[in-house]
Amino acid sequence: SMGVPVDGGVVLSAGVPSAGGMVLSMGVPVPGGVVLSIGKPVEGGDVLSMGVPAAGGEVLSVGVPAAGGVDLSMGIPVPGEEVLSLYI
Repeated sequence: SMGVPVDGGVVLSAGVPSAGGMVLSMGVPVPGGVVLSIGKPVEGGDVLSMGVPAAGGEVLSVGVPAAGGVDLSMGIPVPGEEVLSLYI
């Protein structure tokens, strides 16, 4: 998925969990550079995830769906402050 910063520094992104179905999430940068996001699976159930900046400016985050599955994602800042993330 590709996250595009919008007014207020909010990042909107769309990811696809391994279980199938689209997950829409909104990340809001907070002090410390940590990004908190909440995903809404189409099938239902909320996905809470926290991204922690790692070396090189990469962001590693783990999402835990209410359904029980685990979604891993990696966000890599690219020119233009866009964020590319991979949902496994």
